[in-house]
Amino acid sequence: MVESAFTLQNYATISNMISTKEVKNLADLARLELSLSEVERFKDDISSILNYVESINSIDVETSERGTEEVNIFREDTITNKPFSYTDSLLSLAPKKEGAYIKVQKILSQDE
Repeated sequence: MVESAFTLQNYATISNMISTKEVKNLADLARLELSLSEVERFKDDISSILNYVESINSIDVETSERGTEEVNIFREDTITNKPFSYTDSLLSLAPKKEGAYIKVQKILSQDE
């Protein structure tokens, strides 16, 4: 497992690691104008997010068991009908046809 910059020992002090200056810098990068109260609120919010991420990072996924077994849910590709078995019935529904093709209005020109 890769060690993160934060550990469980300093888990509670992460909120002290986010400075007002860093929040203001983030606001500048996001082109936001924040009041002093908003800066303090975002400081707490960002700290909460970092605390949550740290709690996720502390999970040892190398030794945890999978919740479900791996099962292939896809079926094999098989041909269920003969080629061209529906061609005549589909062509009979088309307003215009030319041979074994449905004729449609031209939408592109040579100029484009």
